[in-house]
Amino acid sequence: MSLNMRPTLATLRHREQFAASAKAVSRSNPTLCAQGG
Repeated sequence: MSLNMRPTLATLRHREQFAASAKAVSRSNPTLCAQGG
């Protein structure tokens, strides 16, 4: 839990990749993006 609270290069990169993929997914599946939060 504490690891998620502390932003690191790995987490930041992961979030960027997740955000990019989420945008692509949201275009085809808006419900899936809603679940991902």
